[in-house]
Amino acid sequence: MILAHPDLKMIIENNEFSVSILVIENEIFFCNTVQDIYAQINGSDGKYVLSDNNETISWSKNAELITQYVPFEINKKNLLTKLYSKLKTEALKENYAETCELSGKISEYILKISHAVDAEIVFDENPDISGLFKLANVRFEEMGESIAEKMISYMLNVKELEGDKLFIAVDLKSYLDKEKLTEMYKTVFLHKLHLLLIESTDKETLKGEKKYIIDKDLCEIY
Repeated sequence: MILAHPDLKMIIENNEFSVSILVIENEIFFCNTVQDIYAQINGSDGKYVLSDNNETISWSKNAELITQYVPFEINKKNLLTKLYSKLKTEALKENYAETCELSGKISEYILKISHAVDAEIVFDENPDISGLFKLANVRFEEMGESIAEKMISYMLNVKELEGDKLFIAVDLKSYLDKEKLTEMYKTVFLHKLHLLLIESTDKETLKGEKKYIIDKDLCEIY
């Protein structure tokens, strides 16, 4: 994937073989960059262009912006919705007979306990199976305790349910030391994840990183 901006000469390339680092030392341009990407992922217009194989692609469908690390939430609502949708498809196709049998038993159970209330009660005889997932609090297991481990789990879950995406992490190097980052990169490369770090300060370049710098005077170094 390639990231471009009309006011920049540099073209930021990203692939599964390296982690791109975009250092923006100019505070205003840094803020505008993060806001621009956030807006486009959420359906608004912006200046940055995301492309793949020489074709412009949608930000909302092909990128994830990560700005919060404490706490790091892997069970985001939109991702759980996609998980429930995939489980529902599995239940109604490959396990249709069992799902119908379970739905019937649930209806029988509700009818049985409803006699305890002196009132007329109605319910759906064929309830949405997604309700069962919510009742059982089906969710992704949080693997590990560190920010790096949780980030990896989240990115792998997103890739499983939504396909390849560009994960853009803002100021991640302020939360992870070089040892944790190096270990994290190994997993990123192993699973062919696309990761771009946007940093406000230039830090030590690590193995596997490809760095692009915009300094305080908006000079480009790459």
